[in-house]
Amino acid sequence: MPVGLIDREIAAEMSKTQRDPSLKDSAGELQIVYHLGIGRSHYCVRRELLYFCASTTRPVRQTICAVMKGMGLVRCFEPVCLDRHHLFSAALRIHLSPHELVPVQTALRLIDVVVTRGV
Repeated sequence: MPVGLIDREIAAEMSKTQRDPSLKDSAGELQIVYHLGIGRSHYCVRRELLYFCASTTRPVRQTICAVMKGMGLVRCFEPVCLDRHHLFSAALRIHLSPHELVPVQTALRLIDVVVTRGV
């Protein structure tokens, strides 16, 4: 089930916004989600989690699935919720080791998605 789909008009406006990509690796999930955007994802090195937003303009989830399938791996996507009751999903996350991140990051660059890392 897609989480947080954004239509093309909103995506065009969101891609114009500037957010600070230099998050600390100790940043909380809400802070990470706030800094996500169209064409932007974030990898938390300490937790080995890749965060991203679903979009109709860039097939991020499908790209990650294709890379994982090519590597013979299966991973589950988890929704990241804005509230403690888990009613408002804002993004998705997937567990990736640093080794698995390399081909995923390369594939995401091909669809014009930047992956930032915690500093």
